[in-house]
Amino acid sequence: MRFRTIFGCGVALMAGVLAASAGAQMRSTLPEIGQAAPALRLERVIGQQAPAELTWAGMRGDVVVIEFWATWCPPCVGSIPHLNSLEREFAGQPVRFLSISYEKPEVVEKFLATHPMRGWVGVDEKRETTDAFGVHFLPLTVVVDREGHIAALTQPMALKDTAVRAFLAGGHPSLPGPFGTAVAMVPGSEPEEPVARAAPLFYVDVRPDTTPVGGWSVDRTAGRMTAVGWPAKRLLALLLDMPEDRIVGDNLLPGGRYTVVANVPAGGASELQGEIEQALGLAWDVRLRQEKRKMDVYLLRASGGRKSKRHAGTAGSGTGRPESMATVTRMLEVALQRPVIDETHLQGTHAFPAALPIGNAAGVVRTADGSGLELKQARRKIEVLVIEKR
Repeated sequence: MRFRTIFGCGVALMAGVLAASAGAQMRSTLPEIGQAAPALRLERVIGQQAPAELTWAGMRGDVVVIEFWATWCPPCVGSIPHLNSLEREFAGQPVRFLSISYEKPEVVEKFLATHPMRGWVGVDEKRETTDAFGVHFLPLTVVVDREGHIAALTQPMALKDTAVRAFLAGGHPSLPGPFGTAVAMVPGSEPEEPVARAAPLFYVDVRPDTTPVGGWSVDRTAGRMTAVGWPAKRLLALLLDMPEDRIVGDNLLPGGRYTVVANVPAGGASELQGEIEQALGLAWDVRLRQEKRKMDVYLLRASGGRKSKRHAGTAGSGTGRPESMATVTRMLEVALQRPVIDETHLQGTHAFPAALPIGNAAGVVRTADGSGLELKQARRKIEVLVIEKR
């Protein structure tokens, strides 16, 4: 099975995505500009002349620059000299600098011993303040105006002394967003963005679906595929272009219906099947592999073993509508519920009945015989998809 990990290339793009603890109730978005700042609930405040408890009432009249950070976050650490410089420049003026980490106090104190931070450092081990502000990525800078309202959401290096002076004067300077356009990013979800995003270059999405009737659209040349509302086994058969009777271990598949949307870069269409295969295995917590196994099959031959003289576009002497032999073989597999191997060597189309007695092997054999075809039971090694526990 072809597979290449899709996660290894993205680790450095975001220094820190905050993973929610099991019981954390997280906001879906950051606070909006102009709304009252959420309450500060910190276990401890470190720094010179730091109060035992910080409140907005106690800081009314001050511009407060809040930095959400962590010791393990490289951009956070890289921003410390810049914020220290700002704190030094505005010392003695009504500007407070507060850096908040959700790490343990001993971790923060050990870090501060080698990386001094001017201003106050808040310990938010319970994440009450972090979650109240809807923080899902680091670093994040929040500016609160002198009236206690959110004035800006930005990145630490984007906050310049000119902007701080404007906030002090009651202005609201325009600053870059906190992380590009992803102003509301929850781990594991698609980010909400204020502008339309470009189509993804690589994308495989697997999700439950209650759609009662399945739909299917595929462009293998372009590497795009959408399958809507199919049971797991049927979905595998469609995606891998494999009859359901050649799927072994389907009792390990989940119930319900699923939708899969996939898109690979131009020129990568040949990789589409392998990537989808791996995505479904991960989503359903199973392992998928292909192998050859000896199984009971039916051999499909022209009656009497003679090669047909039928050609493309002719229906021959059989009754029914003209179908390709690949379609006839698939119809027989569905009706017999057993693999069928085409050994007819027929070219073009063959007249074949549209209705077959599904599950009635003798009736299917008689129908095929009446259409000039012969079915014979045998044992053969064929390619199957095996489903196993992880």
